[in-house]
Amino acid sequence: MNVLRIGQELAARGHKFLWIISDSEPASRTLVESRSFDNLTILEYNAKNEQFAKGDLARDPVEFLRTMKTVQQHSARRLFHDKVLLQHLHDAGIDLLLKDASSRPASLLASFLGVPAVDVLPIPMSLPLFKASYSVPHPVAYIPSVGTPFTPEMTLLQRVSNLAASWAMLWFAERPLLRAMGNLADEFGVRYSDWHSSSGVSQTAAVISTLDWAFEYPFPVPPKVHMVGPVLVSPAEPLPDELDSFLSSGLNNGHKAVYVSMGTLGALCQSELHDMARELSALPNPVLWKLPAADLPGNLTLANFSLGPNIKLIDWAPQNDVLGHPSMGAFVTQGGINSIYEAMFNAVPVLVIGLTADQPQNAVKAGYFGFGIPLKPAQLHEKNLVTASIRRLLSEPSFKANATKMQRRMHWTRHPAEKAADVVEKVLLTGGEDWLQTGQHTLTWWQNSLLDVYAALSLVAAAILSLVSLVCWGIYRAFRRALVPKTSHVKQT
Repeated sequence: MNVLRIGQELAARGHKFLWIISDSEPASRTLVESRSFDNLTILEYNAKNEQFAKGDLARDPVEFLRTMKTVQQHSARRLFHDKVLLQHLHDAGIDLLLKDASSRPASLLASFLGVPAVDVLPIPMSLPLFKASYSVPHPVAYIPSVGTPFTPEMTLLQRVSNLAASWAMLWFAERPLLRAMGNLADEFGVRYSDWHSSSGVSQTAAVISTLDWAFEYPFPVPPKVHMVGPVLVSPAEPLPDELDSFLSSGLNNGHKAVYVSMGTLGALCQSELHDMARELSALPNPVLWKLPAADLPGNLTLANFSLGPNIKLIDWAPQNDVLGHPSMGAFVTQGGINSIYEAMFNAVPVLVIGLTADQPQNAVKAGYFGFGIPLKPAQLHEKNLVTASIRRLLSEPSFKANATKMQRRMHWTRHPAEKAADVVEKVLLTGGEDWLQTGQHTLTWWQNSLLDVYAALSLVAAAILSLVSLVCWGIYRAFRRALVPKTSHVKQT
């Protein structure tokens, strides 16, 4: 949806925007059509059997990326087997490809079309893959790797573990994905632009990061990466009367509302859902729970739930508008980055139950910045823990105060979507010239680490030290000879 929102801004400036979507994602198409705008054309490609259950996504980050490798391989093959679509794209006169940085099939498509590409990066840049592709430094000494529970203040053992996690992510998950996409590029006769075996650097003209420094641990970012902020957030719109009335129903008794949504990536298992229902039912607050029947695991149905009268289940809700409602007091979320930013934008404290990908780390960061409480999925089984955590969010002033502080940090005078569109237009103006790429990729790892310089300086220092030692030794011997009196020898007759 980040790409679509930037496209909307570009269309408002007179550009034509063509959106390519899989026909196995009807929910995504419905969402796209609900946000339709002038100058938007939607094209589908045949990707039957690409869809997978949310519960299939592993919670371990390495296994998660392995699953995504399989999905993206299938998607790429389906895309390049759709000859009608490829011919249509080839004849459409496309000037630039705006793509999700995590979509490897889109990278193959950029090479096939021979047009410049701009990556939209909606996830943290702490993955080793982005360090290589975009020359983004990943200082593991103080930046936690994805999948670790650390903060910048790490102990020695935590830094060792952080380095090991970074290597594991790179060698066991990301590099196999890149090799797989490289093989597909050879199969389809295109150049895989996101990864050069010789340099490992992305050939995209620019990278748009939809992150905000308000929620990121500070680290150096090269000029090719433009951190514009979350493009999906916006001032809340009024809710339908039914939702407005429900959320406001507890105010007379001093009870703020609670919103629960576990997002679109990952899902709770059956026992976790039952435990969540039990905990939420124990609250006196009105609870709006987004729980589509299609997301229920196994044979579970909504009729199997024993819910309190304070809970209202819905299939979908305008999340940003719900969080911006005056009665909203707390948000229970899986910790997807867009959900976190919408909570920050509306100054709503969060209970984060990270499931997969970057979500567990986002949960830790919410706790680190003081506007949230992180929980692990296994902790849902602890009786009264979720209830007590939500009550803390609602009653302890520090959570609301810190959420308000995060809201102020996110303040901008120009919307992130506008800044993102500026980047795209700059690439169009310069013809996709990759002029902001740093020289890091032209050097070997030991040159980037200055090991060769340190070795040369060590040799020079050793040579100087040896010369000084020899000179000192020579001076010492000369003085010794001068100071020792000569022995007289008397000839005897």
